[in-house]
Amino acid sequence: MDKQYFILEKDGIPVAGLMDIDEFEDYLETRAEQEDPGLQSQIKEGFEAYRAGKLRTTDDFLESLKSKKSK
Repeated sequence: MDKQYFILEKDGIPVAGLMDIDEFEDYLETRAEQEDPGLQSQIKEGFEAYRAGKLRTTDDFLESLKSKKSK
């Protein structure tokens, strides 16, 4: 598949670029690894927990934070 890129300019100055979303996601993963090597493993663990159904609601999570703060 040919990748196409589009550069948006304002007054001849590049201000934004458009690219394939898969390539953009790869870019973000690479940046995350460079900035925080442990982040990629956290993302993987979180995704595995999600697939295994080990989830809790946002309300439950916020409530647990409140109870920890009040102790």
